[in-house]
Amino acid sequence: MAKPFKLAAALEGHKGDARGVTFPAAGTVVSVSRDSTLRTWTAGAGDWLSDVDYESPKYVNSVAWIGGEEGLVAAGGQDASIAVLATALPGRPLKYTLSGHDSNVCALHAAHGQLISGSWDKTARVWQDGVLKHTLAGHTQAIWAVLILGPDVYVTGAADKTIRIWNGSTVVRTLSAHEDVVRGLCAIPGGFASCSNDASIRTWTAAGEPQLTLYGHTNFIYAVAALPSGELLSASEDRSVRVWSGAECVQTITHPCVSVWAVAACADSGDIVSGASDGVVRVFSRDAGRWAAPAVLAAFDERVASFGIAAAELGGINKEKLAGKEALAVPGTKLGEVKMVRAAGTVDAYQWSGSEWDKIGEVVDSVGSQRKQIYEGQEYDFVFDVDIQEGAPPLKLPYRVNENPYDAARRFLERNELPLEYLDQTAQFIEQNTAGVQIGATAPAEDPYGSRYIPGQAAAAPPPTRPAPKLMPQRSFLFFQQIKLPAVAANIAKTNAAVGADALAADDLAALEATLGAATPDGLRSHWPALSAPLLHIAASWPVDKRLAALDVLRIAVAGADATGLAATVTTLFAADSFDPAAPNTAMMALRVLANAFGADAGGSVLADPDIVDQVAAVVRRATPAGPTKLLQVALATLVLNYAVHAVAAADTDTAFALVDPALGLLPALTDAEAKFRGLVALGTLCAAGAEVAEGVRSLGGAQAAATAAEATSDPRVSAAATELRQLLA
Repeated sequence: MAKPFKLAAALEGHKGDARGVTFPAAGTVVSVSRDSTLRTWTAGAGDWLSDVDYESPKYVNSVAWIGGEEGLVAAGGQDASIAVLATALPGRPLKYTLSGHDSNVCALHAAHGQLISGSWDKTARVWQDGVLKHTLAGHTQAIWAVLILGPDVYVTGAADKTIRIWNGSTVVRTLSAHEDVVRGLCAIPGGFASCSNDASIRTWTAAGEPQLTLYGHTNFIYAVAALPSGELLSASEDRSVRVWSGAECVQTITHPCVSVWAVAACADSGDIVSGASDGVVRVFSRDAGRWAAPAVLAAFDERVASFGIAAAELGGINKEKLAGKEALAVPGTKLGEVKMVRAAGTVDAYQWSGSEWDKIGEVVDSVGSQRKQIYEGQEYDFVFDVDIQEGAPPLKLPYRVNENPYDAARRFLERNELPLEYLDQTAQFIEQNTAGVQIGATAPAEDPYGSRYIPGQAAAAPPPTRPAPKLMPQRSFLFFQQIKLPAVAANIAKTNAAVGADALAADDLAALEATLGAATPDGLRSHWPALSAPLLHIAASWPVDKRLAALDVLRIAVAGADATGLAATVTTLFAADSFDPAAPNTAMMALRVLANAFGADAGGSVLADPDIVDQVAAVVRRATPAGPTKLLQVALATLVLNYAVHAVAAADTDTAFALVDPALGLLPALTDAEAKFRGLVALGTLCAAGAEVAEGVRSLGGAQAAATAAEATSDPRVSAAATELRQLLA
């Protein structure tokens, strides 16, 4: 029997979940994380050294080693692009970026001189030498797993529970054996292996004939990989990496974390690497010469043993009927078997290693490892049921714990065409039923499938009070993301027929309709080259009250603009007086365009031009006395907030100073709770741009403005923001 794997090194440096790993050569590991970075780890004389080689504006979720003389490595993530770096060149520069996906790139694999990518946009794409070779379309939900099996043979696995085998861009077989989302694929001798949220691993011939089905994991399985020995590795939400020889699990490596997201093997050394929700990248080896020092191994075992396990993970537990530690005298019946025993005031969980019972944690009553939920092919921390009408099916409200509850609530209401009057209640429902949840931390006792909410009714009683989070400074931009493309496209076509000489030419209108018909909301930014000319023509030429639909598309597409296109957009909006408060809907949408423009690569550099900042300040002052509508209020406050976020990130005190006075003038005009909250956070964030800026806010009466804002509403978020701002200015 092969020696067991033991910890060789724990690589600490990531500040978020390590979502992807690759092990291209002995002594070299590459990892990507929810902290938006790619790190290369190199084994030194006594430790592993790490460098941040790439930093994305959003989460990085997938990685693949391409290799070659330049040591190319690819990383994909939530910005829908794929960055390819040359790790063998000095400075490990960015070689090129692959664009084409419309949403999160969650899977990558490289082999046979090609790279394949899978995305939430329901497509996989095959690239060769930086050029798109194939687009694989046909899955009905997000593609979570990809594999290059031969020079022109590909395998994809998706949230639609199917696996597809492709010859070029043609599907040759669809496999439907898995009962839940397919999460991982890897090549094995003579075929491939797959894993799923159904907690099973399946092996297949290259033609798709089923072979083995492996059970042992107790939760979602996120990744599979093959060892040079022919053994199989799997990584799971049950905190473990498992090693399989044929149909038998020969080792279970329990981790002191919530989720093991990724696993990979080194073809040179036979060592393995895992990436986990605690941000730690761990290397394991069968070679005793590479094992960590005994004290490090003991500390690792202690961390595993002290980790809290949710009772929900192990089924219903009657503590009174559990045996004591004397039960551990009886050997286990299979490797990985879990046994619970009564201890002094606790219930301890032990796992059979094949020779002894190893403690893997203490069972706790609250949910310790929340299973991720899949909705419409995408991953969320919660998916709530929302009852709208008696007898009708509930609507689904998806939510990720890292997002603003008000953004999730607004997205839900807009998608289902529900009144925005329910915004506060829906957001409060989310907050109360996810209280205290942090990524990778203990989740609430509330069952995400058992919670039901009826808009207009009081939300459930809140759980115990938790410490208020720090609201200021805001570190990330807020964007307006929702759009109904078919309705918008129809509106543009209808209006085009009524604007006379300023109408788009028939060919231009047809091209615009074709682009909008083929695009998804998340992918509009990638269609900027085709959309910019007709949209800017409409923004510049059509009557101000006829531009709404075009600006609606522009606000999403603008995130794909380069510096030249972005400058042209801003110039057009101001020249055409799109911010006239007498046309509040148009003004609101034009403000949303500017707010979303911060999502473009050149957003900060273009929008922080002093002339543009002065014009924005004038727009804010102009809108204030008119008693802006609620939607216009939110747009104004969000634009100021995004400018504040930029000013802090770029240490741009000039921009911060220019916006202090208009931001203070805006605050008294805000009657909408969400707008008021964003306005207060904007002021607090501006204060973080420099001590002199904070002094400016203080001297102009910022503390009194905050107090007045809080007095005019009962909204707890506004009160919390006002209190924090006053404390900053004290």
